[in-house]
Formats: sequence, structure tokens, C-alpha cells
Amino acid sequence: MLRYHRIHTASDPALSKMQILYEGSFPVHERRRWEQLKGSILQQEAMQCLAIYDAEEVIGMLVCWQFSTFCFIEHLAVDPKRRGEQYGQRIMRWLLEKSNPLPVLLEVEPPADEWSRRRIGFYERLGFTLLPYAYRQPCYHEPGTFHDLKLMGYGDWADEGTIEKAVSLIHRQVYAYER
Repeated sequence: MLRYHRIHTASDPALSKMQILYEGSFPVHERRRWEQLKGSILQQEAMQCLAIYDAEEVIGMLVCWQFSTFCFIEHLAVDPKRRGEQYGQRIMRWLLEKSNPLPVLLEVEPPADEWSRRRIGFYERLGFTLLPYAYRQPCYHEPGTFHDLKLMGYGDWADEGTIEKAVSLIHRQVYAYER
């Protein structure tokens, strides 16, 4: 049985394992500096940083933002030694159930190679769809620099105005970027 532990303090013992997982799972341009992430945990009420345990072992992490009208998934990572054991699927199903009835939004790389296509397929099997929206993610480390990504949505994302409002909120709250 998985246990979802929300991190509330910068001294939580799960953070050491989570740092290794975080830095090993995401390239530098796709993640915050570790100290910045720890600071955001304490300062951002909407941000939820979760250590995911199986028994007493941290097997994954999830960083998501619970806004009033949707949930945004910033990071999901599973220990590489535990991949292929359905943990990612179980974590995502838990989050979708927890967020219901709110829609969920996440970013993915464009389907340019096998890994990005597999990642998109993973989310599609969970009910997400690629949204027809030109999305640019503000860079964590270089203000004014962007990465062209795709958005995937779960739930009602049919209205482009709804997507625009969500993107604006993500840019302001998650990336501290003002257009």
C-alpha cells in the first residue's frame, strides 16, 4: 500500500532521498535548484511536495499545485530501480481521484523521440489528451528563456480561454513569470 507524505519542513528526512531522485530524474533545465524547491515548499500554500512510500522506502515523489479550478503536476518521479512496477500509474490514479472533479494539467516534451512518445503514451493510457495549444515553459534558471513543450490535460480543457487562464496562473505561481 502506498503512503503519500506531504513535506512541510525543510528538515523532513525524506528530502535526502527525494533530492537524489529529483536531480537524477530531470535535466537541469527542467527542474528548480534544490534549495529553491525546498524554499517553495514552505512559502507556497498551493504547492504540494509529496514523498511516496511503499512500506518504509521512498519510491517516488510528486510535486503538484492545487489551484481552485485545476491541479497542475510539476514533477513526478519514480525511483529508477522501481520503474516498471506500476508505481507511476498508481500515483497518477491516486492524484486524479484526489483532484476530482477538478481537471488536471501537465507539461511534456513534444513527441520527438521514443522516450517522449512513451511518456505521452503513459499519460494517454490514464485518460490525458494532448492539448492543441502552443505552450512555452519559462526557464527555471534563465529569465526570458523558454522551452517549447506540450500540455496534456485530464478532464474538461475544451475551451482555449480556460487553458489561457490556467497557463497564466502557472506562469505566475509556479515559474514566477509575468507576461
